Amino acid sequence: MNDEIRRRPAARAAVGAVALLATGALIALVAVRPDAPSFTGIEQIPLPGGADLGDRPYEVTAEFGDVLSLAPQSSVKVNDVSVGRVTKITLSPDGWRARVTMQVNGEVELPANAYARLEQ
Repeated sequence: MNDEIRRRPAARAAVGAVALLATGALIALVAVRPDAPSFTGIEQIPLPGGADLGDRPYEVTAEFGDVLSLAPQSSVKVNDVSVGRVTKITLSPDGWRARVTMQVNGEVELPANAYARLEQ
């Protein structure tokens, strides 16, 4: 019985080492692909459960005095229904406001007098 107990930790360590090596090899394989798209940050990863942008999304830009904790990939909603996502947050040309760029599903028609507000 003592031999059996002693083998289990070694077997677990071996399985852990193999998993770690496999993960390392996968990361190395992804990192050296010459045709891989450039990765600039976690903001590029779409959030699960986000809006379906459809085949022809369009871009909308809004400016805010304060974007609070808004982040790229945040949901864009119309009447509490997710219709798009934030793609970029930059400073406006005057440097005093935040310019928020969003992608909206092409089937959603925003009225000419639509306005944007931030909610948490």
